[in-house]
Amino acid sequence: MQIYPCAGECRRVLRSSFTLIELLIVIGIIAILSSMLLPALAQSKRKAHEVKCVSNIRQLAMANIYYANDANDYLVPLTTDGANKEWWWGVSNTDTINGGQVVIDPTKGPIYPYLGNSKEVQICPTILQLCPKMIEPEFKSYEKGSGGYGYNVLLGTHPKLWPDSFNGMFAPWGNASGFPVSRIEKPSSVVMFGDAGTPCDASGNVSFSPLAALIGPCGQLMLPESGAAVPYGHFRHTGSRGNYVWADGHVSSLQLKKVTQYASYNQVNLGWHTDSNDEFDPSDGKIEYTFSWGW
Repeated sequence: MQIYPCAGECRRVLRSSFTLIELLIVIGIIAILSSMLLPALAQSKRKAHEVKCVSNIRQLAMANIYYANDANDYLVPLTTDGANKEWWWGVSNTDTINGGQVVIDPTKGPIYPYLGNSKEVQICPTILQLCPKMIEPEFKSYEKGSGGYGYNVLLGTHPKLWPDSFNGMFAPWGNASGFPVSRIEKPSSVVMFGDAGTPCDASGNVSFSPLAALIGPCGQLMLPESGAAVPYGHFRHTGSRGNYVWADGHVSSLQLKKVTQYASYNQVNLGWHTDSNDEFDPSDGKIEYTFSWGW
């Protein structure tokens, strides 16, 4: 018996396959949808990073206040030695920002017991994205332990030391305590911590050139009127904005204020949100101080 194939079934099989044109149309549609969705996804990721940063910096402020409650009203000191190893975020095995393999011991930092379950300063996810090597031992800067958050140098210094000359980023004095909370004149108008960074190369060696490969973390916020060689405020979030927490615990997203003096640094989002020291001075001008840049 001779068997003939069913032409109808064959036609149905052929029609169930994609033609080249149909396949190209589907690929084109996917490409269009991707081009529409990817920017939105990237924006959502940036927003998530900013929200995490706000949480991190608020936690630092609360930890600092809790510390003061147990320390006779005094805030965490910026540094507790004159050797550039002991800082508010922990203790480093090296005293230079361009050391070898840097090991940070956060358990020896004065703020450590007050950081809750994290037990160490949390890293700003935005600066980690910009400088992913900062978590590696080979990254040559002890300030990586700061998580990319700078501490107002005046709040981190006992007022009896204010008449002494602050000498650049390397304070020549040991400091037993920070500023007393009860003497902060306007807590809602005084910066406590803010996003901070400093130029460095791929190995973490700090550079004072705005043309450096990366912006690494920094643990200090200098004063706008200090004449500092490098402005450490890092406005790394969307729209050249930085997160700042004030002495009363509220957080603000502040815009980089571009100035001619620091124009080259402003291009890499380093600078200040103001050109005045007023928002960094907890005494509201009642205590005199001198600040000289030692570089």
